[in-house]
Amino acid sequence: MKSTLNAFLIIFGILFQSIIIGSSEELPSLSGLDNETKSSIQLACGLAKMEGPAIYGDCLRNQLSRYEDGPKIPSLSGLDNETKSSIQLACGLAKMEGPAIYADCLNKHLDSIR
Repeated sequence: MKSTLNAFLIIFGILFQSIIIGSSEELPSLSGLDNETKSSIQLACGLAKMEGPAIYGDCLRNQLSRYEDGPKIPSLSGLDNETKSSIQLACGLAKMEGPAIYADCLNKHLDSIR
């Protein structure tokens, strides 16, 4: 009886593990993205990451799709430090919503000073 129970637990563990691992897609890579885009996606998906790899993966794919279809994050390198800092602070919450919304915010502020 004990060996039957042990065999059952081993088989159950293997099946459970294969269901969990086998059913989830591989997480998309952020390796080809610039640091601003990558950090914005990571911020936007921070809560989803705590809900597990399936929900986190969905969030990453959603953010990547919105980024690919939307505006890109503009460079702030030509700005003086005060202006750059002010724009980054003004768009801090937008950055946590993902790179597409962050890019919109940055572009809006850049347009206002041109």
